Amino acid sequence: MSDNSPAIFPASLRTVGRLAPAIAILGLLLLGAGLGIGGSSLDRVIQYYYYGWIITLGFSLGCYGLMLLHYVVKGSWGYPVIRIWESGARMLPGLLIAALPIFLLREHLFPWAQPELTSNPENAVLIHRLGYLNPTWIAIRAIIYFTFWIGSTQFLTGLSRKQDETKDPTLIQARTNFSAVALVLFVLTANFAYTDWVMSLELRWYSTIFGVWFVISNSMCALALASVITSLFHNKAPYADSVDNAVRKDYGNLLLMHTMVWAYFSFSQWVIIWSGNLPDEIEFYLHRFADGWLSVGAFLVIFQFFGPFLLLLSGKTKRKPMLLGAVATWLILMRLTDICWQIFPSFKGTNPLFLVPALGAALVFLGIWLTAVMRSMSSALAIPVWVEPIKDEVLHHA
Repeated sequence: MSDNSPAIFPASLRTVGRLAPAIAILGLLLLGAGLGIGGSSLDRVIQYYYYGWIITLGFSLGCYGLMLLHYVVKGSWGYPVIRIWESGARMLPGLLIAALPIFLLREHLFPWAQPELTSNPENAVLIHRLGYLNPTWIAIRAIIYFTFWIGSTQFLTGLSRKQDETKDPTLIQARTNFSAVALVLFVLTANFAYTDWVMSLELRWYSTIFGVWFVISNSMCALALASVITSLFHNKAPYADSVDNAVRKDYGNLLLMHTMVWAYFSFSQWVIIWSGNLPDEIEFYLHRFADGWLSVGAFLVIFQFFGPFLLLLSGKTKRKPMLLGAVATWLILMRLTDICWQIFPSFKGTNPLFLVPALGAALVFLGIWLTAVMRSMSSALAIPVWVEPIKDEVLHHA
């Protein structure tokens, strides 16, 4: 039997692979329309590119984190979708290559790469940080992060696919042992990575919760993606038999948990900075309360938290595939909007209209990414044939 035979790669997933380029085309249309709004200067183009890269990196790192978590806990909820997360994590080498234009054009994005700022004595905080935030050390740390993420992904997914062939039960514990350590290192490296690549967009601002906020955000994206795919094809192979109401309820509960943790981190960061009211800290929110961005923040509070929170409290939402899929799709859209709100106010002259080209750039990246994910999935069984008894980790508290 060929690796790409329909028995291995079901028609439902081939449909996803065919829809993915359409997402990229829609993104191109939005990007083209939006360039007239935000401008097409080199500054703007690299800003859109950077945003699309950050979004897509988040999906891959979210897949990577959930892959590690499933290997550790071996919950029944991860078994049907582990191949999605494995394949999403396997896209990291491509994202490393895609980061090169960002590094080469860094002066259009980051204050630490702009000589007119780093040579100004008034920017004492920025100058003090240059020992850590400079192109050489940024590049060295990026290579360390990606080497760990890519190397561990290749090792773990190699064991997973090897077990499909050999059914060797010893590979289960090998994955678990490795993933337990890798999961801790992942959170640490992701925290430092987002400090380098996103938090440093601000001239002086800092937050110790910012990197962990991105970890939960990325995990929500990967979980929502799996929920959308399994909901759309709930009555077709390979999910008709593997995703029952109990597993679907797990996805709903996990999305609810992510929504609550996102809100907790977001509110905690805001209330700590508000209560301190220090000039270097409030800079972040001053930029996001100006030029119309405050309305986007209010929109996110209502529709990223309260709306999904109330819907996911309902058992009906978690039992009905189309309802859960709709909520998961909405959460993905809210993540794209929220991260745009996190990034674009750091750039001068932006306003909420920049959401149009930014979302277009994100859809282009995600369409290409999803096409590659489906291609990677086609080289292995859509659902692994592991000999371990899958532990019943169904969440019963919703």
